[in-house]
Amino acid sequence: IVSSTAVRAFTTASIVAEALGQPETAIVREPNLYLARPDEILKVVQGLDEETSSAVLFGHNPGMHEAAYLFLRPSDAETIDQFPTCAVARIRLPFDLWGVADFGKGELIEFLYPKGL
Repeated sequence: IVSSTAVRAFTTASIVAEALGQPETAIVREPNLYLARPDEILKVVQGLDEETSSAVLFGHNPGMHEAAYLFLRPSDAETIDQFPTCAVARIRLPFDLWGVADFGKGELIEFLYPKGL
């Protein structure tokens, strides 16, 4: 679990960590996610520990929306033309190593947002 250092993002990350059975200490506070642009978010993803098989990022729009859109292959990207507050895009990246992650290859597994539930 990687969160922006902003209070609201970290609070949301804490709630999700608890729901996942993870301690708050499992959350990595990443200052580079605060109001990050897509290229900065990509660098955070590329810098994830290679022993980690999945990650949850908590950040801010418009950067998170733009990054999610860019991570997706074109056939999936149009699904998330809007990315409301508290939206969740679950994306599978076809890379074995975080360090080689790149835009345009991800598969949208799930897209959730409050009004859609």
